[in-house]
Amino acid sequence: MRNNEKSPGGMRIFSALASYRTARDTALKLCKPVVETEEIPIAASSGRVIMNGVSAPFDVPSTDRAAMDGYAVNADDLPGSTGDVCSVELDVLGRVLAGNLGTSVMKSGQCWELATGSQLPVGADAIVPVEQTTCIDARLTVLATVNQGDHVSMRGEDLRKGDIVVNAGAVSSPSIAAALASIGIGTIAVRRKPRVLLVPNGDEIVPLGGGIEPGQVYDSNSVALQALLESNGAIVRRTEIVRDDPSALIEGVSADDADLVVTLGGTSVGRHDLVVDVVEKMGEVLVHGVAIKPGKPVLVGRIGRVPILGLPGFPTSCLFTGYLFAEPMVRMLSGVPLDHRLRADALLTRTVNSPPGKRQFVSVQVDGEQASPVYRASSTITSMSRANGWIEIPEEITELTAGNEVKVTFF
Repeated sequence: MRNNEKSPGGMRIFSALASYRTARDTALKLCKPVVETEEIPIAASSGRVIMNGVSAPFDVPSTDRAAMDGYAVNADDLPGSTGDVCSVELDVLGRVLAGNLGTSVMKSGQCWELATGSQLPVGADAIVPVEQTTCIDARLTVLATVNQGDHVSMRGEDLRKGDIVVNAGAVSSPSIAAALASIGIGTIAVRRKPRVLLVPNGDEIVPLGGGIEPGQVYDSNSVALQALLESNGAIVRRTEIVRDDPSALIEGVSADDADLVVTLGGTSVGRHDLVVDVVEKMGEVLVHGVAIKPGKPVLVGRIGRVPILGLPGFPTSCLFTGYLFAEPMVRMLSGVPLDHRLRADALLTRTVNSPPGKRQFVSVQVDGEQASPVYRASSTITSMSRANGWIEIPEEITELTAGNEVKVTFF
């Protein structure tokens, strides 16, 4: 009996389950990076993919300048770096502040007082820090040895004209934004954010803010997935809660402007789990059922050009598979690295059993060098809210004993 067949009682039956790697690879192959661009302020560009490379149009800094407060001098007027303390007097011509546009000039035996960032006067080649001098009546006494170039920020030491500031396809960051700002760029073309449509479904689901009856649950899955996907750069739109009706679900998943549709609930084998039937009718189901725990009822398919991901309805299953499938799909659409989460080694505090033939993901709370399992059940969101990471148990391992070193991936 195939995955798209039903038992005599009318319930769909999972047969051969896809491996986690196969299901994930299938999902990612459906996601091509968005090609459209948008122009945004560089201050808002962190985490976005820059579409065009940028080179420096001029040297940065554009002139030699003081790297600290002090006096601009000519090193030839002062003893070299011999280790001997010197005492030389120079005439102070005045003060140069950062932002002064005029060019100051000095001769041998003269100096200028400079603030950090000020343009170096013509004839100067070093800065003496103010704390290594005394100044009385415009006569400066230098109390230290000075070498050419001391405390001078040289023209072009940051960027030379023509240097690459950022390559096309780089992911912007605060430091890249600052580098772009240093050459006067205020906006940059980036890949637009992927648009994700969330479709919560189920007669038992009720919106937040109202009352609740026995047998009903609040729509926590939409909140969790929206927060997760927006934190990964997506623009997320949620439909109203779709009831267990094929026509309503068909309308809910129809979105011409979405780059990815994610349904929440309705992917298992019950009579009212309608997602697989709807996707089969409208497009193609590529995966239904994955050999993982939690989250077996994951669906991967497409409707026209749009990938569709069906996540289970139980809260822990939904959010865990959001991390495992929805997050990398969004990041693939965004064109940013997939393997971005922090990992660390820790010691397991208690033994964990794992079903043979399934890859199990166990939520843990890491404290220092210890990882304590906190997973309770796929139906309990506290299995996630009380955790700060997870461990992964391969299909061939059925037990991890307390004291084992494990690799934790942090949420």
